[in-house]
Amino acid sequence: LNRSGQALEARQEFESLSEERSYYGFLAADELGRDYALKEGRLSFSEPTLQLVAGLPGIIRARELFLVGLDGRGRSEWDATVRGFSPDEKLQAAVLADRWGWHSRAIATAASLGEYDDLKIRYPLPWQQQFESFSSAASISPTWAYGIARSESLFMRDVRSSAGAIGLMQLMPEIATKLAGKTVTRYMLRAPETNIALGLAEMAVLARDFDDVHPLSIAAYNAGKRRVRRWLKESRRMELDRFVERIPFNETRNYVRRVTTHYARYSYLDDPDSGWPQLPAFVNP
Repeated sequence: LNRSGQALEARQEFESLSEERSYYGFLAADELGRDYALKEGRLSFSEPTLQLVAGLPGIIRARELFLVGLDGRGRSEWDATVRGFSPDEKLQAAVLADRWGWHSRAIATAASLGEYDDLKIRYPLPWQQQFESFSSAASISPTWAYGIARSESLFMRDVRSSAGAIGLMQLMPEIATKLAGKTVTRYMLRAPETNIALGLAEMAVLARDFDDVHPLSIAAYNAGKRRVRRWLKESRRMELDRFVERIPFNETRNYVRRVTTHYARYSYLDDPDSGWPQLPAFVNP
């Protein structure tokens, strides 16, 4: 509408969209020069009920498995136990998991209730020292790094994709080996410090290759540099928001939107007055 000269109709759409806490809501707010709709709340809980839930056998077993490093078995035990909970018990369980630093279960359990307003639970900062240290070394904002990790693994250090990518930043062993200059095994990639360091090294390479236009380097993190370069060549001169919409892979297109949205939310939590940088106007100036 805006590009076809229907400015009034376009503004009405932007006004409506800018109230949403979403990728398109943030882009609409940029168009209007407004702050993002990042309203947040807190999950309500009762300490006595919280302790009752914490004492249930299934929850105890799940936590013990998690604490001894059997993350996958712990998640299975947790999910099987929580499945039979009432909504209030699930809410208490989400708060418990967050307190214990078991972020994937906290996020997933809250989401199962349609609870999305507690941004502290939904956007945690695990391994903060490592993320900040390796982000600084790679000249990458830690908020972008957290956006990648949350999208890739939901902070599950042991998770493995169907393609063989492993850990927090979902790295392929062959890429990790090339980045490290020595053999990196699947087992090694389960270690958060190793995974974060090499994941950020890969992000730094891609950021440099795509002139720090982060939506492009994020697309390359998911789909590979060659594909993104081909898409750029085919797109010619095009606004970046349009380029994102024209990414031919559904997975990559949605991935770029998701990581960018996570980045905005992490930036807000880091500094509520900071906002996020607007997208560059063109991908091929």
